[in-house]
Amino acid sequence: MILALMLQQPTVLSDKMENKWSVTATIPAFAGKDPLSQLAKKAITAKMTKDFRDFMKEVKKDWVPGYESAPYGLESGATRQLGDTLAQSYTISTYRFLGGAHGVGVTECMNFAMVNGKPKQIKLWDVFNINKAKGLCELIRVKAKKNPMTDWLQDSDMKKKLVPSDITQFWVKGKAGCTWEFDPYALGSYASGPFSFEFSWAELKPFLKSPNPLKKFITP
Repeated sequence: MILALMLQQPTVLSDKMENKWSVTATIPAFAGKDPLSQLAKKAITAKMTKDFRDFMKEVKKDWVPGYESAPYGLESGATRQLGDTLAQSYTISTYRFLGGAHGVGVTECMNFAMVNGKPKQIKLWDVFNINKAKGLCELIRVKAKKNPMTDWLQDSDMKKKLVPSDITQFWVKGKAGCTWEFDPYALGSYASGPFSFEFSWAELKPFLKSPNPLKKFITP
């Protein structure tokens, strides 16, 4: 029992240098042995490890001795939002600071599903009909505009519209639908912060692809 608990501990990548940098990436434990869990483990571990190493290279290249700044830093962690043998969703939250007034936090989403009997990392257009991209973008824009903090959407002079590249960060809630994530600066000033917008399958039904890898959750 003790061994089993140890094997399920997260993997922590860390590099610290006093008054210079503090870099930590926490990769979650993946206890599932099914094909989908194993693919998620491989993909998320590879991504977070690469991001950690790339950040360290950047820090060591750009660090200037004697430069008065708070220590450079990265804090990254993944959260499993949906866990199922047929579909899984994860969000990876990362905060980076490379000097200046403040750092920037971003959220990246990774989704996985069984497709034709094989595990696959799925993207936006595996779930939604690419021919209806314009309508899906407008659906999300209308809901986002209802939040008064979305500065860029509130400004009539900007005439900000969402395009497909703006809506790639989504994760699956299961039978409840999907959630879209928007990082700081995407829809407003830094002070407005990040945004999350939830949609039910009923709202998304006109834009769904058929057949769909998320059929188990979409169909009552």
